[in-house]
Amino acid sequence: MREKLLMNKGWLFYYGEPDYIKAKKDVGDQIYRGSRAENANGPARRDFNDSTWRTVHLPHDFVYEYGQSHADGCIGEKNNFPLDRGSAWYRRYFRLNEEDKDKRITLLFDGVATRCKVYVNSILMEEHNTGGIGFEVDITDVAKFNSDLNVVAVYVDCHDYEAWYYEGGGIYRNVWLIKTNNLAVELWGTYVYSEQLEDGSWDIGIDTTLYNNYHADKTAKVISRILDPSGKEVAETISEPALFPLQESKTIKQTVNFVNPKLWSPDDCNLYELKTFVELDAEIVDEYSTTFGIRKFEFDPGKGLFINGKPVKVIGYANHQIHLGVGNAMSDSMREYQLRTIKEIGGNGFRTAHSPHGDATYDWCDRLGLLVMDENRIFHPSRMTIEDVQRMVKRDRNHPSVLFYSLYNEEDTLTSYIGRRIFSRLASAARKCDSRRPISGATSYGLLDKGSHDEHDLIGVNHQTHNFARLHEEKPGKPLYSSEAVFDLHDLKLFNELDYVFGGYYFTAWSFRSDGEPRYFDALGGKSKGAYINSAIVKKDVPQIKIWPEWDFPGEEGKVQQICVISNCEKVELFLNGESLGAKNVGDLYNMPVYEIPYKPGELKAVGYKDSNAAAEDISRTSGPAASIKLVMENSSLKNNNDDVAIINAYLMDENGNIARNETGLEVTFSCNEAGEFISSASLRPDGVQGIGGPTIRFYKGRVQAFFRSLATEGDLIITAAAKGLPKTELSIVCEKTGPIPAVDPEPNPYVTDWQISGVYVHTIDEHKIMKEHMIERWEHIDIRGFSGILNNYLPTRFGSGPHFYPAGAIMNFAYHAYATIPDLKPEKGKKLVLYFEGFDGKGNAYVTNTEKIFHGCRTENSPWPGHHRHELIVDCDQFKPGDKVEIWCFFHDAHRVSGVTWPVRWAYL
Repeated sequence: MREKLLMNKGWLFYYGEPDYIKAKKDVGDQIYRGSRAENANGPARRDFNDSTWRTVHLPHDFVYEYGQSHADGCIGEKNNFPLDRGSAWYRRYFRLNEEDKDKRITLLFDGVATRCKVYVNSILMEEHNTGGIGFEVDITDVAKFNSDLNVVAVYVDCHDYEAWYYEGGGIYRNVWLIKTNNLAVELWGTYVYSEQLEDGSWDIGIDTTLYNNYHADKTAKVISRILDPSGKEVAETISEPALFPLQESKTIKQTVNFVNPKLWSPDDCNLYELKTFVELDAEIVDEYSTTFGIRKFEFDPGKGLFINGKPVKVIGYANHQIHLGVGNAMSDSMREYQLRTIKEIGGNGFRTAHSPHGDATYDWCDRLGLLVMDENRIFHPSRMTIEDVQRMVKRDRNHPSVLFYSLYNEEDTLTSYIGRRIFSRLASAARKCDSRRPISGATSYGLLDKGSHDEHDLIGVNHQTHNFARLHEEKPGKPLYSSEAVFDLHDLKLFNELDYVFGGYYFTAWSFRSDGEPRYFDALGGKSKGAYINSAIVKKDVPQIKIWPEWDFPGEEGKVQQICVISNCEKVELFLNGESLGAKNVGDLYNMPVYEIPYKPGELKAVGYKDSNAAAEDISRTSGPAASIKLVMENSSLKNNNDDVAIINAYLMDENGNIARNETGLEVTFSCNEAGEFISSASLRPDGVQGIGGPTIRFYKGRVQAFFRSLATEGDLIITAAAKGLPKTELSIVCEKTGPIPAVDPEPNPYVTDWQISGVYVHTIDEHKIMKEHMIERWEHIDIRGFSGILNNYLPTRFGSGPHFYPAGAIMNFAYHAYATIPDLKPEKGKKLVLYFEGFDGKGNAYVTNTEKIFHGCRTENSPWPGHHRHELIVDCDQFKPGDKVEIWCFFHDAHRVSGVTWPVRWAYL
């Protein structure tokens, strides 16, 4: 059956381009061997020396980790990060067992930024060119099993950029290992859609695409079962047996009719589950789960958006996929935190600016009721981009929250026929995967150009909301919306007043920098004035009141301060230190009451009235010096699954329980118990420095944020914050005891990689004397692949033209040497530790020793065609244990042209 296993732990990482010994251009057999199937070089090779690389846990953003560029301060950079963000390598070792041999095995990368190459077992398997959407790599044919470990190497190239905003770099989302039967539902292979019939019932269409990875045709059935929001099975349909051609995909279509289903809407987020089963030879060989919702979207050019027959205005917000402190390497909890804050201020929409976001974004939008503008990143008509768009659509089409697809952001090519052709090409590709959702784009250039939106189902307007009326007049058949609203209250008022505009998406909800004034939320999630105003207007039925700014102006005693009272009540009244400053009618929600008050430290209280009754209250007090630290977890929950991340806000508090808003510079040190591990920290530094913070960080205006990974332990996660002069503070978090996400254990590098080769020994070679004298300092360090090193360089008389270094008939001998440490490969019962030579070509001996013990293996003859048989050699090393340091010696007698250790050498249990 299907297994989906997380591969986030245990990746070896190197920033930049590591040095390595390269093949010799004048050694023909190295060039020859390097052109075979396993033709990867350097860090892409499975037998590469990565012993000095450090270990990272995914998601990982190496651009954010290495911080800002401090050159070219004003131009040539993006949000203080360099345009040329460098490159990096990731490597991971893992094991597949005997029972996996007959399965289809793939790697799913949820996201890598930006350009990357994926090598598996020294073979290039995939190239991908954008950071937005993930991709799958089928490794079935190159997979190794049992003691023969698999090596995946990922090269990430960020020398160029594809976005004007911060885009990070690295394997910044999850990686999964997926095992299935060779006939199974392909990745994102289900499509569930609904249609309301004239009698009021609903037809639920189910398209299921299977991939047949067998090398023969197969006949199978598809069984579809639907569970309602409570988990009760409410429908089942079974297909007729169908023929699935070898090495092809095929789609089975089914329909189920529902009467009075529970509909999904932004206010009532009912979610169903489809369970898909594949029956092959009377056996269930695959099970696949899909979450979906039943709803009806209608876009009317004159009246706006209707969901399930009811009018809805989209009050949406956009975010880049970034969180201060980790960059693009966002956890699912960070996505939930950002989306929940949007919902809390009355938002009902989310734009994935300006590329597809991680899976959890759409899951949470489904649960929170946020209508998604799902946006593609690259606007090219290339095969690669067409496939990217189709992957985005296939991945996201079952989410009821996805309202429509956007194919671009601010494309200037749209002003010409070239851009229109590109749009048509990509739109057709999207419609092949989902014909029911509208296709749009975020238009800035060429908004009113003739023909520029002929192929658009919806017209998105960036910034130019003043052109709505003219646009509606010239293109009356096209529904309109603001794809990027930046004029705050002006745009919000337009959305509510213009029936033919179905809403819009504010840019952006969360600030993506530590400095500057945020529009709605700062980069740690703190609300701005705009967030409170929007909330008061949009959630007008919920009494609200907020004093802005806080009553805290040290050194400005007596100076008149302007205080805005943000409220949706009928009337507001302010009290300073208990004395009324008078009441004011609110009237226009787009023009909140303002008071001018001479500053006097103390308490400022605001009361909002409805029907002459107090309906809402806010108090702002002047803060004093820091007296304690308060820790708050911002997650809705925390799982002890080895991957969930706790978001911790730390506040300096004065003795009266107010945030010490004027305290900056005090250092705080975070730590935790064995139930978690520290990831990073962040603060709103006004100089914009955004590099990853360590466990010790300085408070800025009384606040910092820290992140901890929750581990699969029984106890609570206890987080501690300590600052000089203040009592130590602890926060105990009761985690959901879900246990670890099923995962692939990382394995150590099993290869012996640092080899040296001797010069030639003519006629005889004294093995024990060489080992005893140990004069290896001048032996050459080599890449062993296809390289004997002696005969290719010194014996042209025997195998070609050239100078005569040695007399005819000379017997040539040589030796190899390597240092090694026995890796911890987790001994298996009934198996012994060995040193396994994949190719020991020629007559010779191998020794493994730690000076106290010595183990020996030998070959006594050459193959019939010397050097081309690839004889293996196994040396029993079972008396050594992990961590032991050993030396390896190999001696070759009467060498032929390619005699030597010319294939990888590894430790194994056999």
